[in-house]
Amino acid sequence: MEIHIYDKIKTQNTNHILPLSSLVELIWSIDPNLLSGYWNIYFAHAGHGEKAVQLDDLVCVQCPYLIDGEQIFPWIKDGTNYLDHFGAQSETQMILGIFDASFLFIDTDNDFVLDKVKQHYFDIQIVQDDEKSIKRLFVT
Repeated sequence: MEIHIYDKIKTQNTNHILPLSSLVELIWSIDPNLLSGYWNIYFAHAGHGEKAVQLDDLVCVQCPYLIDGEQIFPWIKDGTNYLDHFGAQSETQMILGIFDASFLFIDTDNDFVLDKVKQHYFDIQIVQDDEKSIKRLFVT
């Protein structure tokens, strides 16, 4: 099931979508092993930070870019590097990311994770229309 997350955070006088670190931190709190193993990165556009820029460069050269989750998710989780646009798919077919700084997304068959996402966030959309599905971007 695919879920889009539109929760916002107020900064100064504007509202911004929650950062990708919010979703990664939630998944990490459920079970860090969900983020381990190898992930195909299909898009990664840096918002700021050296590691984010390096990942952006790597994905521009080779897409999808295969990387161990232990090399990217710790720095995404701690928020020291920010990605505005990011999409990754795990070996277990979990998809997660942020689309153009507009919404977070997750797609998984893990009902426990989906229930936690539904409980944690307020402004969510369950996507059932294939044309709105983020999965269509994960094709090589």
